[in-house]
Amino acid sequence: MPLGEVQALGSGALKKVVQDDVRALHGAVADATPMLGASLAQPLAALAALAVVDWRLLLAVLALVPAVAIGFSLVTRDYAAQRRAYDEANEAVNEAVVEFVQGMPVVRTFDDGTTSFARFSDRVEDFTRATEVWQRQGKTAGVLTRAAMTPLPTLVIILAVGTWLVSAGSMSVIDLVLATMLGTMPIESVVPLMYLSNFITDSRAGAVRINEILAIEPLPEPEAPQQPADGSVVFEDVVFSYGPGAGSGEGEPAGRRALDGVGLHIPDGTVCALVGASGSGKSTVARLIPRFWDVASGAVRVGGVDVRDMAPDVLLRHVGLVFQDPVLLNDTVAENIRLARPDASDDDVRAAARAAQADEFIRTELSHGYDTRVGERGSLLSGGQRQRITIARALLADSPLIVLDEATAFADPENEAAIQRALAELTRGRTVVVIAHRLGTIVDADQIVVLDHGKVAESGTHTTLLDAGGRYAALWRQHTKADGWGLGGRRPAAPATTDSSEVPA
Repeated sequence: MPLGEVQALGSGALKKVVQDDVRALHGAVADATPMLGASLAQPLAALAALAVVDWRLLLAVLALVPAVAIGFSLVTRDYAAQRRAYDEANEAVNEAVVEFVQGMPVVRTFDDGTTSFARFSDRVEDFTRATEVWQRQGKTAGVLTRAAMTPLPTLVIILAVGTWLVSAGSMSVIDLVLATMLGTMPIESVVPLMYLSNFITDSRAGAVRINEILAIEPLPEPEAPQQPADGSVVFEDVVFSYGPGAGSGEGEPAGRRALDGVGLHIPDGTVCALVGASGSGKSTVARLIPRFWDVASGAVRVGGVDVRDMAPDVLLRHVGLVFQDPVLLNDTVAENIRLARPDASDDDVRAAARAAQADEFIRTELSHGYDTRVGERGSLLSGGQRQRITIARALLADSPLIVLDEATAFADPENEAAIQRALAELTRGRTVVVIAHRLGTIVDADQIVVLDHGKVAESGTHTTLLDAGGRYAALWRQHTKADGWGLGGRRPAAPATTDSSEVPA
């Protein structure tokens, strides 16, 4: 699937499909056939035997069938709508659980029982209400149906009719005793059939949701894949919009053109900075390079080749991604670095860590060095440590094209200096596309591209853009004004020729 579609689906929906719906479907495949066979064979055999004993008792027992059928239809009316509401509420709970657990430090710090926790609590209450409405709707009919399907009503009917037949001399006592033993078996077998029906309905609902995922169009793969020649990037009149339910994470709503006729040319071995307000399309440009989505029109070329003409694994090995929020697996430090190249030796892993300014803290601060487990999403490490490990991973991949999403945006000064040195090593001799929020870090970039509402407003070097007095000059004035702010008054503004700390020239 397109990586962008996976992100848009969300963790709650994917967790329910992968875990709950697949399990329901598996249960139906594994258990439905033998359960159905047993539930049908026993009542049919019992009814045939009862017909041999006395056909009139068979008719008496069958008189209960319409009552059970009517009750069952009342219990299951509007089932599809109720099931859909139940599934949606269940999915919302799954999302809230993931969000609540991942945000636990914030929840523990600020929650007073009515704020942060309320989001999770409301989802649980919505799920409870959906369940109650579903159960309440068929409660009375369900109770009467279950009562009719117990052995007692059938036994009463058989005894009443059988006693009358015995007293009339048209049936023996032995036949009546045999009829009472056989007569309750058909109705007892209907109960498992009801559970089986619910079982199959659950699995059918799961299958529908699984098919919704499978119906998402995969990224088409080329019949004759091509190899990129270098790290250059070209956008040719690119138009792109996010589909329903999708979003870039930087403010572009679904449906509106996130990019509208964007043209870019980033030569091999140069640094290109993308700047602009939130929602201008910076992250969209960065995510189209590794083909998170396919463009609506135009083309994205990497190394002279349209990304749609490259095998996905080749493209993703060619592009190194370092984002603001570093993601680590709950594994050892070494395995998190080796994720970029599973066949890398220990020496290669350590060399990448040294280049990323991570080797020292790994050896001296972590209890088991490179064999230390980092916890879920790297929770046992500091933010700066996590970022340096992800940079080591990118170094090990040795990709000729690097995409940076302001990798030092949230680092403390000490970690920022270490990360900057690591980025200097990572970007040396490579093509770099950097999403820049702090303009002082990209003044020495070879090219600065200003995006505004999905269009390229202007491009050039820092000096030429300042001289032009356009959108970039306005952003620079805002940057220097914000940079001069401090608690208790203004600090001296940074000079306009600040060296690039994020991406060295």
